[in-house]
Amino acid sequence: MTFVTNLLKKRVEVRAAAAALRAVGDLRRPPFSTWKPHYDLLDWLALFFGFQESNVRNQREHLVLHLANAQMRLSPPPDNIDTLDPLPSCAASAAIS
Repeated sequence: MTFVTNLLKKRVEVRAAAAALRAVGDLRRPPFSTWKPHYDLLDWLALFFGFQESNVRNQREHLVLHLANAQMRLSPPPDNIDTLDPLPSCAASAAIS
């Protein structure tokens, strides 16, 4: 890891975004691979659809930084900045349909 990556991991917003990706919940496990506890949502996508490891790593970094940036721009700032707000159920169902 680079110095910049290690420095970014110290930001509360970055840690919250990375933790949000690790919450895979009850997603079906990929059928032809072993699931490991440290895998996150992007690892799940890679195992299910066969994405290349370097692409997954780049997308993970992009998504974590995007979520952290959005979290930092919230006004007023959330009380608990070390976790991301869960998506309301009405917004989740609208996104699916």
